[in-house]
Amino acid sequence: MIKLGERKCNGIQFHDWIRRGLERKEKGEIEEAIHCFWRAIDCNPLNSLAWFHLGVLYEPYDIEKALECTFKATEVNPSDAQSWINLAYLLRMKGKCQDSLDCLIKATQLSPLNNVAWSNLGCAYKKIGELHKAITCLNKAIELNPLDSLVWSNLGLTYNKAGDTEKAIKALDTARSLKPEDPLVWSNLGIVYDKQGDI
Repeated sequence: MIKLGERKCNGIQFHDWIRRGLERKEKGEIEEAIHCFWRAIDCNPLNSLAWFHLGVLYEPYDIEKALECTFKATEVNPSDAQSWINLAYLLRMKGKCQDSLDCLIKATQLSPLNNVAWSNLGCAYKKIGELHKAITCLNKAIELNPLDSLVWSNLGLTYNKAGDTEKAIKALDTARSLKPEDPLVWSNLGIVYDKQGDI
């Protein structure tokens, strides 16, 4: 039985097209996946899942189309934090920092336990120079997932930018202990030690 808001398209229901799209996406068959998600939208234009996946698939190739689809996902389902996170990323790519920041604030409100939303919000605040807010958000992300070395690394760089070398080194040492083979962590430590004059 078809649920309200869904209709058959050539005998295949919305969820079948979504399943096919995900299978194609996993295999790296991008054009086929895009076709499947558009067919899902033909069946049910008011379901955000297909819009979300189209935004993800278009992002490397067509930023405008990715923005259009991701915005539609947030419009259809305004309570999906991941769509807001993706929209923030796309807006930042277009240089719309304040709009991106607004999307990330929305994402943290919708999903206050989402460490990715807090981490991205921290990085967004760092980018516009609001370092105290950046540090608060990055610490919240770490509180939610203390094993994320990238967040520790970003926290270290933010402390460094704020002039707190001691906390910067401590955060970057934690990142290094979590991911000792990561060249980015070592590079970031080098930046801090260079600023301190220890190199």
